[in-house]
Amino acid sequence: AVIQSLQALVSRETDPLSAAVVSVTKIQAGDAFNVIPGDALIGGTIRALHDSDLASLKMRLLEVVGTVATAHLCTIQNISFMPDHFPPTVNDAEVMQWLQEDAGVVEFGQYQWDHKPIMGSEDFSYFLQDVPGAFLFLGQGSGKGVATEAFPTAASLHNPRFNLDESVLSRGSALLTQLAMQSLQALNEAGARNGSKSLKQGEL
Repeated sequence: AVIQSLQALVSRETDPLSAAVVSVTKIQAGDAFNVIPGDALIGGTIRALHDSDLASLKMRLLEVVGTVATAHLCTIQNISFMPDHFPPTVNDAEVMQWLQEDAGVVEFGQYQWDHKPIMGSEDFSYFLQDVPGAFLFLGQGSGKGVATEAFPTAASLHNPRFNLDESVLSRGSALLTQLAMQSLQALNEAGARNGSKSLKQGEL
């Protein structure tokens, strides 16, 4: 009953023009097939694109779980959330423009710059709150490195069938190196315009 009621938080209480996720991904109860368990452990994740929506989900989750449990003559104990929730990951507009125009990223293949928001949870968002930056996806799914047909490289992250295509790792390393070098060049050029000393090769 608790799990069913939690699903209404998205379908009935979330702005249809916004987005939210309430997923129950863990249920543990009992030790024997012929004994009704006296307690159960439920776990999962809540996600939203805005901090205010996330706070609302958290508040309503506590209310729904408590009232449904009471209605079924049950009690709730030890409800806990992660001490620090992951805020939405929002790329800096100027950094994104630099990536598209000046960072040389296009040399590494085709890129999709207008990706729609997704409900991933990423701690890189903390860095973006303090330092302008951007989070990029390194795609895979080429089919290379497949151990068995049951685990294709096209399966998404957090999928139980996920299989890393290791052939993309060299491309990712090269991309990060390119971005680091282009960043240093941009900083040198900005410093030269401002009269600051520029970095030379060997001073890194």
